[in-house]
Amino acid sequence: MSNTVILKIYSACEWISGVALLTLTWLLFTLMGLGVFGFMPATSALFSVSRNMILGDRDSGFKTFYAFYKEAFIPMNVIGILLGFVLAAVGINFSILTYHINEIPMAMAIPFFMGLLLLLFFLAHLFPAYSHFKLRSKKVFQHVLALAIVHPLRSLAILAWSGSILLVSLLIPFLLPFFTMGLIAWGTNFIALKGYGQNKSAAD
Repeated sequence: MSNTVILKIYSACEWISGVALLTLTWLLFTLMGLGVFGFMPATSALFSVSRNMILGDRDSGFKTFYAFYKEAFIPMNVIGILLGFVLAAVGINFSILTYHINEIPMAMAIPFFMGLLLLLFFLAHLFPAYSHFKLRSKKVFQHVLALAIVHPLRSLAILAWSGSILLVSLLIPFLLPFFTMGLIAWGTNFIALKGYGQNKSAAD
């Protein structure tokens, strides 16, 4: 077996173990925040660390994850609360729409579903954009919304990737605690960074 093949096998094993470690670290920090308050900052830290690793930064261990987690704890929870209200409103409107599906004109339903699609695009870019551009809290919504509109195909690709990983994980539950979130973060960052470029500066 040639050295090239051995190096490729080693790199693949290193990548797989890195994804597993990232996912387990994300799970730990999510639980540290009692789930509800840990999910948003832990997911932000997961995307920040995986982004750095994709860009070649090898110094992305537990301490780095914790630093990102602590930095994002308050702003990402504020964003999470605001998104919670938005998602609740969408859920209520969706329930009303489906309950009165035969009574509501299509002209009224189309804007709702277009808005729902835009919301999904927004969610697709939220974490990669926040980690890449180091967005200030007050600029997050307008900046991410702009990215969602400018990169619709990348938004669809991110949603397709994330949906595929979730579907496979539901079929193979073993993957959930070890690989699911790590694979979603890696794939999403890889797709998003192709559109964002290598700009590491903070957004004003």
